[in-house]
Formats: sequence, structure tokens, C-alpha cells
Amino acid sequence: MDHYHGGWQELFPSGSGPGFYQGAYLGYHGEVASCAWDYRILVDEPEVIEVLLTVKTLRTPFLLEKKIRLESGKSIIYLQEKITNYGKKGMHFMWGHHPSFGAPFLSEECTLALPPCKIIPLQKPGDNSRLSKAEEFDWPLGIDREGNQVDLRQIRGSEAACSDMLFATSYKEGWYALTNHRMGLGVGMVWPVEDFPHLWIWQDFGGTADYPWYGNAYTMAVEPFTSRVDRGDDGLNEAIRNGTAAWIGAGEETAKELKVVSTKQHVK
Repeated sequence: MDHYHGGWQELFPSGSGPGFYQGAYLGYHGEVASCAWDYRILVDEPEVIEVLLTVKTLRTPFLLEKKIRLESGKSIIYLQEKITNYGKKGMHFMWGHHPSFGAPFLSEECTLALPPCKIIPLQKPGDNSRLSKAEEFDWPLGIDREGNQVDLRQIRGSEAACSDMLFATSYKEGWYALTNHRMGLGVGMVWPVEDFPHLWIWQDFGGTADYPWYGNAYTMAVEPFTSRVDRGDDGLNEAIRNGTAAWIGAGEETAKELKVVSTKQHVK
């Protein structure tokens, strides 16, 4: 967290809090988020640009490969990814994307759209959590600490001084859209449900009063994920216990895909 500058990290082979797994200590949000990647340009043409990024984890036996592709005339980023377990034993893992959004795009002019789904709040809410208790509910209506109904589609401003971690699940379509209606600008992601059956929603609207932001953070991350945690203290081990951790055998590969879509509307 000392070196977190926002942006878009890839979280693998664990997410959320640190913990020990098969003798290795996996830090906060796993290994890949803080590793350097190698790259190789595959296509560099006027119509198509494609780059291959690769990274090997240090404490676990994984190779991660990611192709990013842009095509002329399309406001879409195409991602195709593959992990390889080159170890001699099977491994659990969590795998997710952590794109965070901030001002001036993120504001009270924004709304978040999701497909019909269930929302599971973190079972260990913080002192400045907006929601009242960690009970599952249907998107988008939750209950705040004062017993009032909260429409989570509407983004709050930094003066809200709240911080929440939510997990969307049980959706039959994998997508979300975050739109700033004043700017007429939207961004979203689309993915196969079987690739990322969970969606993490982290909202820090000035709600972290101590380390590392001391009330200065105004950000939201909307994160397609293979798995989810419960309390957020023990990362991968929590996902193993709640049955959402993924598994890959020795010498096996598994692939996933994701699309990022941006839209621009005319604003009068």
C-alpha cells in the first residue's frame, strides 16, 4: 500500500489480505500487483495494435501471459490471458482485475449499472462503512446505519466520508457500466460469467481516516474476480474456506478473457 498510486492492477494468485499458503507468505493483493512485467509487441499496424505482457511470480510457480489488443475504429480494449502452473503440484488461486476510478471522472454525477445480482458486504465492516450490517441483499438497494434505504447505483461525493467493500455474485451476465452523466462519458467491462463469477466493489469516498490516505482518498474500484473473501483478513485462505477459490493442476493452463468498453455521448 506504500506504493499504491491508483490505476489498474492485476491481483493474482491471491487478493485482499495477506496470508500463508503452502509455506509461502502472500502479501496484500498477492504477487503480481507489485511485479514488473516483460512485454513484446506482436502487431503494430494502422488497423491493429497488440502487445504481449508476461510475468512470473516469485513465491508461487505461475507464469501469467496477457495479450492486449486495440482495433481501429472500435472503442474496445480486448484482453486475453493465460496462467500456467509450472510446479509439480496443484495450486489454489484467486485472480482478478483492480481498475480504480477517481476524480474528475468519478463524482456525484456518476451512476453504476450492474446486471441483476446479489450483494454480499464484507463481514468485517469498517468504522466508516455506510451499510448497516453484513447481510446479503439484492442489487441495488441496501440499508445504511441509520436504517435508511440506499440506492448503490448513485455514486457519493468525497464529503460522504464512507468506505465500503461489497461483492456482487449470482449474476447471469458478466458486465458493469460506470457513467458520468455530466461528461457524457462511460466505461465498462464485459466478461464470461464462468471466467469471473464475482465482482468486487470497493468504494472509498473519504472514509479511510488513518493509514494510508488519512481521509484524502476518493476512489472506486469495480473488479471482476474468480473468487471472494469473507472478512478480508486472510486472502486466499478465506476463498478456499468459502469454496470460491479456483484450482489449477500441476503443469496445467487456464485462460480468461475480458473486454473494456468506453462510450462518449453528446452533452447539450
